[in-house]
Amino acid sequence: MTTLAQQSLLDAIVRVLSADDRIQSAWLTGSLGRGAGDVFSDVDVAVIVPDAAFDEVLKAYTADRSAIAPVVHTFVHGFDRVVSSLT
Repeated sequence: MTTLAQQSLLDAIVRVLSADDRIQSAWLTGSLGRGAGDVFSDVDVAVIVPDAAFDEVLKAYTADRSAIAPVVHTFVHGFDRVVSSLT
């Protein structure tokens, strides 16, 4: 079960990613994806993009995610394949 804040964030993520033709698929992972989340759970989303579009998508989503939520910090790690954002 998600909180109102978690669900609001998920709704924004779905809205933005589903409008982006470069996104091949996305799914909810982590504790919420397993159905084991609680009020303290973060929102983890895995996204698949074509290799040819990866750099462009990474640059776009690390530069501005204001359509999803205000971001206070971003960290790119995992050989530049994982983007963590704190909202």
